Amino acid sequence: MAEACERALNFFKVEDYDSAIREYAVALTSLPKDQHFVAYSNQGLAYMNLGKYKQAIQCFGLAIENCKDHCESRHNMGVAYLAMGDYEKAIEQFDKALQIQKDFTPALCAKSEALVGVERYAEALQTASKAIQIDAKDYIGHTTKAFALLKLGRFEESLRSYDRAKELGDDTEETEKVRALAQSEYALELERSDKCDLAIEFYEKALKVRPTANGFHNMGILLLRAKAEKSKVVQCFLKAINLNPKYIQSLSALGALFCQGGDYAKAIKYLRRVCDMEPKLIEPRYNLAFALLRQGERREALHHFRIVVELDPTHPEARHAVDMLELENLTDDGVSAGYSYNNYDENTDNSYFRDTELDSNSPLFSNHDNDDMSNISDIAAVTELHQPLSNLSISETGSLIHETDAGNPIKCYTLHELQMMDRSHPYEGVMSNRMESHLTDDDFEAAFLMTREEFYGRPLWRQKMIKKDLGLF
Repeated sequence: MAEACERALNFFKVEDYDSAIREYAVALTSLPKDQHFVAYSNQGLAYMNLGKYKQAIQCFGLAIENCKDHCESRHNMGVAYLAMGDYEKAIEQFDKALQIQKDFTPALCAKSEALVGVERYAEALQTASKAIQIDAKDYIGHTTKAFALLKLGRFEESLRSYDRAKELGDDTEETEKVRALAQSEYALELERSDKCDLAIEFYEKALKVRPTANGFHNMGILLLRAKAEKSKVVQCFLKAINLNPKYIQSLSALGALFCQGGDYAKAIKYLRRVCDMEPKLIEPRYNLAFALLRQGERREALHHFRIVVELDPTHPEARHAVDMLELENLTDDGVSAGYSYNNYDENTDNSYFRDTELDSNSPLFSNHDNDDMSNISDIAAVTELHQPLSNLSISETGSLIHETDAGNPIKCYTLHELQMMDRSHPYEGVMSNRMESHLTDDDFEAAFLMTREEFYGRPLWRQKMIKKDLGLF
């Protein structure tokens, strides 16, 4: 009997659990009946280590039949149910173990974990705290307390408990990963409080242990808000895509960033992928159209602007772009057959990012850093689609005379002269409500990107919108 138990113990030490099970079976043939619970209980532990939880539960049941007050068998049966995800049965067994031995801290810690499984987080915290009161130097109590605090959203306290557990010797990989989750959640909380530098510090710690696409994306957004170097922001989004090539949030963000930086070829690369995966997302589609326009792909740009208008008929920039590009009467190869809507100034102020308040529902951030979250990040381009005044080729011919359709003569000025005019002291004959009428035909077309006839053929509200968009008068 003693030899079989000793051999079984040696097999346990080298993790040969199948052999240990066989040796305990041998021991059962010679052990006194009132000692069978020892062999059954240890057999159950061997099955547990093999992941055979049902067989383990059967062995623990036999041990309890042989010795009703065997606390360890009750506890181990609870652990088996816990491993199977049957939290209610696990709690039942832990309670029975604690009835036998109320200060049995392994059962208290395991019960705390099971309570978390059924979302009874406050009870889980109370149970773990009780284990720590009994044995403050057992790191398992601090680890389970930290997990309950994490689930309660008390991230800073959770991290303190994880730190204490680590001081006491808990350096397991599993605990480090859960601790990293607490760090990333705490970083999100800090960001909400505008403590960006501290939030970045905790995100960096978390991502070293638990790199996730959501984590790197959130870090990129955080760096963006903290006005960090663009290269660091881009690297975060790229790492997110490396972990998940279909991570739309980071693909869209990269497209908008490269648009903003004037690298339209790269922007197109990422934004095409977004539009292929999610055809109904408006802002990435708009950014793609804008990048194509900048690259000279005018026909394809028009195609995407039209889709934006179909998705959102009130989108002012897309509607304006469609109106202007359609007037060009593009040929099949994308070359304009009419006036040119081109020569965009590279210094145009491109405001690509919405000032979106960050909260747990923000589309810019994935809530709780879980890999299965699929919130879409609409990092928007709201860029002016016309060329700025500084880039227009304006005639400097001085004051001329032209006639209206009614044959009345009107004195003309250059665009620069009209822009510099003090409206409280207008030039001779200038109508302040129709200053554009004092431009020569050539200057008018250069400023408005259309002929005078085309402009006045539009409704008054559209005329006002065009002047506002172009920053004229």
